[in-house]
Amino acid sequence: MTNKKLKKTISIRSSVIIYFTVAMLTTVILIGSIIFSNWISSTIDITQKTAKDINFEITYQINNYLDTSEKINEDNYILIENNIVNMKEDGIRNQFLIGILQNHSEYIDSFAYATESGELYGIRKSIHNSFELYKYDSSTKGKIIYYSYDENSGTQRTKTLDSRYDPRESNWY
Repeated sequence: MTNKKLKKTISIRSSVIIYFTVAMLTTVILIGSIIFSNWISSTIDITQKTAKDINFEITYQINNYLDTSEKINEDNYILIENNIVNMKEDGIRNQFLIGILQNHSEYIDSFAYATESGELYGIRKSIHNSFELYKYDSSTKGKIIYYSYDENSGTQRTKTLDSRYDPRESNWY
């Protein structure tokens, strides 16, 4: 008799609820694992594609920067070498240098030309994004003279460095 009391019968309603709950949990776990595995796979694909795109963009920008600098040097070498631009004449030289930096200021912040005799003419962007011309030749008596450039007022002498400088001894020459 005691065995009969211990044995409880499960009602149909309870068995349906248990069966439905187990089926729902199994379905949710199965669908969740499918979604999670696809999500991880797609995340890996997206990450790899993004890394590839960023790598391509960085490589493109570096190559563009280097190609632009090289092209600027090649083009201006031809102009200077063939005396199309007279680097001895201040006005022409300054306009030439200003034009280079204005047209290519996205890629370069300075441009200089040194001669075989040790003369140096150049332009650079200052910290205030304005242009600063400089020259070192026989007229400067061994000094590097800097000029600020303003479109309205032209060039104005700003400072003089009293130092013996030979651009031919620089690494970039």
